[in-house]
Amino acid sequence: MKIFLSFIFLLSITIFAQDNNTSISDEDEKVITIKDTSGLSEQEILKIAVEKDKKTEDKLVTESIINGFKTSKKEQKVWEQLAPTPTKFDWLELKTGEWLKGKFKAYQGNELEFDSEKLNLLTFEFKDIYQLRTHRVMTVSIQSVEAQQKGFFDLTTTKIQVTGIVRLNRKSIKIIQGNSTLEFPREQIISIAYGGESELQYWSGKVTINVNQLIGNTQQLDFNSQAKVQRRTSTTRLIFTYLGNIATKDGKNTANNQRLNEIFDLFINRKIYITALALERYSDPFQNINQQITTKVAAGYNISRNQYIEWDISGGPALIQTKYDTVEVGEDKNSKSLAFQIDTRVDVDITNNIKYVLGEYYAVFKDVDLILNYQFTFTDSNSGNYKHHMLTKLENDLTSWLDLDVTFIWNYIQTPTAKEDGSLPKKDDYQFLIGFGIDF
Repeated sequence: MKIFLSFIFLLSITIFAQDNNTSISDEDEKVITIKDTSGLSEQEILKIAVEKDKKTEDKLVTESIINGFKTSKKEQKVWEQLAPTPTKFDWLELKTGEWLKGKFKAYQGNELEFDSEKLNLLTFEFKDIYQLRTHRVMTVSIQSVEAQQKGFFDLTTTKIQVTGIVRLNRKSIKIIQGNSTLEFPREQIISIAYGGESELQYWSGKVTINVNQLIGNTQQLDFNSQAKVQRRTSTTRLIFTYLGNIATKDGKNTANNQRLNEIFDLFINRKIYITALALERYSDPFQNINQQITTKVAAGYNISRNQYIEWDISGGPALIQTKYDTVEVGEDKNSKSLAFQIDTRVDVDITNNIKYVLGEYYAVFKDVDLILNYQFTFTDSNSGNYKHHMLTKLENDLTSWLDLDVTFIWNYIQTPTAKEDGSLPKKDDYQFLIGFGIDF
């Protein structure tokens, strides 16, 4: 196991060396909000945006006709810049030149979500997006130029929030507000989120189900489910996750553990975020834990985010309240402990990293990601001294909405609490799961 973990982190560090992006590591001091003061409705702003699109396209066509006889390459480039007019749908152009019609969901953490009418919910890396044209009002968070030029220990950065209809191209983003248009370099974008009134536009998620049943000489049923639902805006992220495992053999319960998390993050800039509140409820009678509630606040930092790897780390103080199933005579069933937790999440794009090794055969792996979530908890003897929760998952996209997930889970507690009969639960619990995940 130690060799496996060492390999993962060595791989992460190796890929991290390929990250040539400029680090933005300042903490925000103020936020400048630029609102639309024209008093126009969203439809009226869209009409103005469409008229501006038409003027741009007419100009490009005119240039194409004038220069077309001089160079066919220039004419071809001009026509490639033309795009569908977004009047009822949002439009997305990929680096392959393909256009998608649907609804833009959100851009955050180097991932852009787009809900295609035909292909359902899709997730793209930002580098694979050439153009985005919205027909609805969006909220865009921009890292100011001053913030990018300051050093690591200078905590005086500025973030700009602009609301309007978006026109994104390969170099910049334009936000149209009534009769005014603001333009920023593409590399300064922190996030983009829906700025209208429909609450459903902020939500997305994934559910994975694993079922194993044996009938015959042995009657056995194993059921495991994983779920993640999140609400994202331009500056916040609310995540709910659930991990549950129930197993029976010959009518006897052999496993029953549940882990429910709620995390609320505030984004300071492209690198730094704050976990304003994190709650976890965990239960496992086989570990002698009837219920364990962990409350935490933390600060997080993005170590790397590029086409090869995403790596976040966060840490902060926590309060652990535990109720045990049974305890030895004279011991209290309830305990309360202070703790310090460190969380890290590594997402390695396997397909991107091996395509040069496998050549044309890499296409068999349509889109494979290796995800490692690791949580360390340091506390007192009442809550186990030291424990960790590790979840390693291989995600393979079968379709735009269906994944094949292979998951390995390792839970460890250094000092388990003895049961009423004096027996100690085992320190380690392992799970190996194969199931299908549905994105929505």
